[in-house]
Amino acid sequence: MSQPTSAAATPAPASGRLKQHHTLSLGNLGAGTIGNVLEWYDFGLYGYLAPMIGSLFFPSTDKIASLLGAYGGFAIGFMMRPIGGVIFGHLGDRVGRQTVLVTSVVMMGLATTAVGLLPTYQQIGFWAPVLLLVVRLFQGLSVGGEFTGSVSYLVETAPANRRGFAGSFANFGSTGGYLLAAGFAALTTLFAGHGAVQGWAWRLPFLAGGVLAVLAYLVRSRLSDTGYEPDQAATDGELPIRQAFRRSPKVMVLAMLFTWGYGVADYLTLVFLPTFGAKFGAISDSLAL
Repeated sequence: MSQPTSAAATPAPASGRLKQHHTLSLGNLGAGTIGNVLEWYDFGLYGYLAPMIGSLFFPSTDKIASLLGAYGGFAIGFMMRPIGGVIFGHLGDRVGRQTVLVTSVVMMGLATTAVGLLPTYQQIGFWAPVLLLVVRLFQGLSVGGEFTGSVSYLVETAPANRRGFAGSFANFGSTGGYLLAAGFAALTTLFAGHGAVQGWAWRLPFLAGGVLAVLAYLVRSRLSDTGYEPDQAATDGELPIRQAFRRSPKVMVLAMLFTWGYGVADYLTLVFLPTFGAKFGAISDSLAL
């Protein structure tokens, strides 16, 4: 992310205006970061527990088939992320950042709690994976909206020459969320025992995501300065995503390629390798996590 040397170097969206900030606020950094901790805790937790989710919601005599079913649910969440970014990005520009920042954490908190309460295939049959995939749709929308809104908020509440630094805290939060999810999943598998984890303990990390959501909501509902003021009188009805590709198509394509690249490396390392190590490397789930 570039770091302009003056406020004028970063144009405000066509539907609003940016405030000028002269100091970097730790409170703003925390508010922008905490949502990503929650979102990626919840999103990553599904990946870490994919083998267990596969056996509970996509049962099969072939364990690889069950795992592929669980990863299919993971993929659906990814498919919804750009859609969430477009929808929440549009809303953020039209009604303000706080609405998006609060809505995204509430949506993710509810969805993750729902995963922890869902009946399994053994209990309701075919409807168990269907309900799980529906919840994953909402999780994907939420993550897409969260990252869009939080990066915008972090950049817009920072001084002009610190915007790149401030925006990086979104990735700091997402990585922290992954590590927190891995730690919680590891502790659960280590202390609950295999039988208890398969029976009920797998739900605990997901229910804990609801507690994180409450904390994130309390922080974000108290935001007093979002750095951006939507222009209620704006008549420009063009979607922000269309504005971005029309004004800076090369930058948009390069940004997409960049995020795809580190996204693949990120998920291979943080999500797939623990599963691979546990299933094909002859080590325990807790040690792999």
